[in-house]
Amino acid sequence: MKNLFPLLVLLSFSCFAQNNVQTDTIYYGKELNVDSLKKLINSEDDPLEIQDELIEEEQIVELGGAADPEFPGGERALFDFIQNNLVYPDTSINMGHQGIVYIQFIVERDGAITNVNTLMGVDEFIDKAAEDVISKMPNWIPSCDNKECYRVRFTLPITFRLG
Repeated sequence: MKNLFPLLVLLSFSCFAQNNVQTDTIYYGKELNVDSLKKLINSEDDPLEIQDELIEEEQIVELGGAADPEFPGGERALFDFIQNNLVYPDTSINMGHQGIVYIQFIVERDGAITNVNTLMGVDEFIDKAAEDVISKMPNWIPSCDNKECYRVRFTLPITFRLG
């Protein structure tokens, strides 16, 4: 029987923390990221409603100006949480699939985790498992300075490896 270990790889965790929106184009004077652009192209929604969503997205600030958000207990606790809660899907095991899933999420002003999505995945089952474990995370310690707290976007690689 194969020895199976989902393995979290934190490749210098802080260098994957990001909050700048990857710019693809400009719409109504606002920068669009890939997801917003897809939504605009494939949607029958009113463009003004999409613009309002983009304005909200622009409120995500850059790291470094305030204390970075932190998983309660630090990076080791984050690693342990993911190791203990990640479920390697049986379907993916049977198909021999393994690889790295890049999950992006936002740490909100109150520390809540929102907007969890896969940037680059392996297969639909592994991608869903990675999204699920991130969605289960407890609230983080938010990014705050002496005036206010900020929304911060993170990208986290999670490695699934058959042992």
